[in-house]
Amino acid sequence: MNGLVGSVCRSRAHPAPLDVAAMVDARRYPIQGRSSAAVRFRDEARRRFDTDGVCVLDEFLTAAAVVAVLDDITPLLGGAYASTTYSTVYLQPADHAFPLGHPRRSEQVTRVGTLAEDQLSAGSLLRRIHESAVFRQLIADIVGARTLHGYADGLTSVNVLVFGAGDELGWHFDEAEYAVTLLLRPAAVGGAFEYVPNLRSDERENYPDVQEILTGGGVPRELDHPHAGCLVFFRGRHSLHRVTAVRSGGPRIAAVLSYDSEPGVRLSEHDRDLFFGRID
Repeated sequence: MNGLVGSVCRSRAHPAPLDVAAMVDARRYPIQGRSSAAVRFRDEARRRFDTDGVCVLDEFLTAAAVVAVLDDITPLLGGAYASTTYSTVYLQPADHAFPLGHPRRSEQVTRVGTLAEDQLSAGSLLRRIHESAVFRQLIADIVGARTLHGYADGLTSVNVLVFGAGDELGWHFDEAEYAVTLLLRPAAVGGAFEYVPNLRSDERENYPDVQEILTGGGVPRELDHPHAGCLVFFRGRHSLHRVTAVRSGGPRIAAVLSYDSEPGVRLSEHDRDLFFGRID
């Protein structure tokens, strides 16, 4: 581990304040200050998020920072909750009041291992990135939030998803308005993030277009060969998305960093049980 990254995690019992900017490729992504370059970067990121529902910052973390984060979590991966679940794209069981083929009745399969927030130490680099004022302000600026808060359930704010061979996330919409993911290790084959931005809204579910995607129609977008350290913001509540099955070169490892604009928010008990196998 090089001296730069070592300096941000040298003490787990009493961690020093985390310098997130030292872990970021600052030449491509000036996340601090109000220089003209920093303002242009934020403005362009916000424009992409507003227009496309997705903002991709590839190789946001430096290679050394990715290694440090992986070193931090690798000893914990054996404790990931492994599950195979079936649910609709709305993360609910099939509703047989709807006809065959309807999105409210069609179930998707998800196979993945998940580390919950409380499985990471307080000094974990991922938890400290999530709590960093600099990082939190960057997210707020891009998604247009005034303030951001972690989830209050103790499980959801920081998660690690571990995809072995054959693992996948089925098509779904998120409970949260937007999601922040950090790719730490891509798969060699498979494990692609696919999405259809802004497919529904608070006013319109748009069942016909959702059903078309589920039956193999439509043209979902795909992240173009993202590298380790790739940071992605997307409107998960309104954008249908999935991770295709890992074929080789796993495990694919990604962190999910969750926030809400209101304090005290908890993921629903149903979704906590679905993702973590427990509610507390």
